[in-house]
Amino acid sequence: MFLKRPILFLGLVVATGLSLSLRGEPPADDKEVRQLIHRLGSKSFKVREEAERQLLERENAAPALQRILQTPGTDREVARRATQILVEFQRRERRRALERLQSLGKQGEIDQVIERFVRRREWEPQESPWRVLAEIAGELVRLEIRSYGQAELNYSDRTPFGDLTAYRVAVQPETVEDTQVHLRKSGLYLVRGESVKGPLLGGLIASSGDIQAATLGLGAVFSGGSVTATDVNRCVVVCDGDFKARRIVHGSLIIVRGVVEAPALIHNSTIISASTVHVPKGATVKNSVIKEKDPNPLGFVKFFDPARAGIEVNQADGGVRIKAATEGKRFARAGLKAGDVIATIDGEAIKDPESFRRLLRRKLAEGGKGKLNVRRGEKTLEVRISWKD
Repeated sequence: MFLKRPILFLGLVVATGLSLSLRGEPPADDKEVRQLIHRLGSKSFKVREEAERQLLERENAAPALQRILQTPGTDREVARRATQILVEFQRRERRRALERLQSLGKQGEIDQVIERFVRRREWEPQESPWRVLAEIAGELVRLEIRSYGQAELNYSDRTPFGDLTAYRVAVQPETVEDTQVHLRKSGLYLVRGESVKGPLLGGLIASSGDIQAATLGLGAVFSGGSVTATDVNRCVVVCDGDFKARRIVHGSLIIVRGVVEAPALIHNSTIISASTVHVPKGATVKNSVIKEKDPNPLGFVKFFDPARAGIEVNQADGGVRIKAATEGKRFARAGLKAGDVIATIDGEAIKDPESFRRLLRRKLAEGGKGKLNVRRGEKTLEVRISWKD
């Protein structure tokens, strides 16, 4: 039986945003794939089943399966089975994304966890990335206790880690701007965005960019940018940029890649910076630990370094110059080599090594394919590259 209009199953597949090449493999649309798709509509049940089994082993057949769903007159059985296969491909891709997030969390690659969590729209199940963040926060507290004997945050009456049922309100737009999120009685908040601004109190907060808040407390805050707050109270904060606050009290743990502008009061807390900590004269520091120039806080946290992605760069006019491209990794495979100058990534200008680091981190989180504008001597090249794991 044939349909007189485009397949209705298509909406399910398109709405979920399935990547056409889930593992970064070239799309498969050869004769054998077309034959297998045709067999999905065979009169023989065994033939249909075998064709579906073989297609399930070929995730790079996704583009061909999607095209058949968009073709008017496609057999209903072919459409039904093609949809089933694509949905299974989606499940696998989401499972791999979660496994990658969990792996990065266990390795202490926290800023990459934040970036991937915020950039990805769909997670399965939806609470899974929040659980990863809660586990990271709990691990940081345990390591702090082991290292310094601190962590008043490990109080038993109301710990924000572990039981996600305590988080009653979920706020998950792509960008949270000027959003006021307050602690409600018997409830904590979940907040994520590309930037977060407001008097935040209570819960898990994840932002790929900056966070500005009056109060941060009773929870954990993860930022891929900088954090500015007035008061930090019983809170774990990890940020990839700079950190500035007036008061840090009651067992807070602050881990920062950049510069820390210490407050007027630090009480029973731990501050660790990969850069420097500025404590003004006259500030009150009591029962606290302050550690500077620690690139691997608590022996666990690792801020993103392009070298681990196979490339080292330094400053150049109009971009960054490649010092080294590791053989076998994506940049070397794309044909880049020492001395090349990367001017743009997908049209975005590279100002310096830091802007390159942050943009590269974002591109790896987004996946897909990209283009680099590269200068090699007097020549200008356009280099295609894959951002997929």
